[in-house]
Amino acid sequence: MLALHLVIFVCIQLMLSSVSAISYSKIIYAAIECEQPSTRSFKKEQSGIDYFVCMFRKLNAINSDNSLNVEVIENMQTTIAQYSPLGLSKSDFQTAFPSIGYCSSTASNTAEDSVRMYFQCVNSLPIF
Repeated sequence: MLALHLVIFVCIQLMLSSVSAISYSKIIYAAIECEQPSTRSFKKEQSGIDYFVCMFRKLNAINSDNSLNVEVIENMQTTIAQYSPLGLSKSDFQTAFPSIGYCSSTASNTAEDSVRMYFQCVNSLPIF
């Protein structure tokens, strides 16, 4: 019985310490807000970077030191994958998931540069 209580206690602690789930609707609302022309550059590549800086900021995925919050990005990817696995089969997405998480660990002096480095890393993965 003591072992059961210990397991329950550990599970509760893990739940309390983990990043709370990001809802699909929160991701969609952030995407809609970040789609506004006023938040983005006219240059195509810069526009994409601006979009994801906006998204990551709205979802609290950028830390105070301008690094990307790996847990939040992985949580966001998990939520999105439940609805549509980013154009990949479920098995491809599960294979790519650890690598995508690794790419989240990039950091730079600015949030914009961190996002740019993140996407360069993701685009270099063999699946994409």
